Amino acid sequence: MIRYLAPAVTVFCLLGAATAETHAQIALRAGGGLYVEDKEPGWHGSIILPFGSKPAGVMLAGEYYEKDGAITVPVSIRGLYKFSLGGNLRIYGGAGSGFIYTKEESDAELIDGSASKVLLTAVAGMNLKMLGPFRFFAEATLDRGVAEGTENKYGAKAGISLTFKD
Repeated sequence: MIRYLAPAVTVFCLLGAATAETHAQIALRAGGGLYVEDKEPGWHGSIILPFGSKPAGVMLAGEYYEKDGAITVPVSIRGLYKFSLGGNLRIYGGAGSGFIYTKEESDAELIDGSASKVLLTAVAGMNLKMLGPFRFFAEATLDRGVAEGTENKYGAKAGISLTFKD
């Protein structure tokens, strides 16, 4: 059941993002990250589309992690809610769906396989305004493939975002 619900929620959020009027700041973000359990390093890229003057928005994100021949590529869309703590600090949280691609290659264990699964994901993070349109971001994520035998993947990411008005 959840296997079919997650893509439907993703499509609904994409339609909302496409029709939303965006008068607030759009953010383009890039940075590095790590899946904590396996110490799997990678990179993160995303765009945040706000919903008008509301403290809500949508994050479209793509990531790439690789270690010892194992590759993990989550692509997601998350609904966000942002809180201002005053001054230059903002925190946010959200959840969403997407897809996760995994591939393992190992000569020692003769493993060669890849899989794509529906993804359920959650995020919590902070933005700190720096100079002009630049901000520093740091976030923690939880990614979970919707299939039997999948594990939770906890991630930590940090980087720079560029904000601009629509």
